[in-house]
Amino acid sequence: GLNATQTALYQNNHGNTFLCNYDINRNFLRTNSLVAIIIVSDENDHSTGCGFMGWELCPVSGYVSNFQGYRPGHPELMKVYSVVTQSGTDKGQRYIDASSMSGSFTTNILGNFGTTMLNLAEDIGIKAQGFPLTYAAYVPARFPISVSVQTPGSSTWTPSTHFYYDAVRKYIIFLNGYIPVPDSKIRIEYSRALN
Repeated sequence: GLNATQTALYQNNHGNTFLCNYDINRNFLRTNSLVAIIIVSDENDHSTGCGFMGWELCPVSGYVSNFQGYRPGHPELMKVYSVVTQSGTDKGQRYIDASSMSGSFTTNILGNFGTTMLNLAEDIGIKAQGFPLTYAAYVPARFPISVSVQTPGSSTWTPSTHFYYDAVRKYIIFLNGYIPVPDSKIRIEYSRALN
């Protein structure tokens, strides 16, 4: 559940937790990488550990906040996707809430799993090669989006035309072969849509 995920992230980031005496996957969380948590479950989350005796369910918002804390200032780089039961007594509501709070999506575990995997791959892939905009862009021809890249060690900003704007997700997506190298700076200028 959410508590196990939180424990795994803590262990992978810090190593040598109270649960383990060895340093497993210490460098799993690379700096500035996108982290996609994919939960597949046929029941709701039952993570406890809160309250006087530690037997109460912990708030979902606390878990999501902890997850996003591994990407300070960039919560868009930490996503929780859930493939869970969507109705009935085993509805995965806490997982659905975690997905919603992280700006991700949820899908039915009883749905077409191939389609689910393709949707996950597309969404994660777009986030890995793109940059989110704070606001929707107004993009008629006379107000184009301008993107410039400054590579590490350079003081020059180089304009880029190898991208497109995904209006649904509010993302600038770089085309394959033109994704900026790690630690590049990206400058995006655009007109904000009014709605």
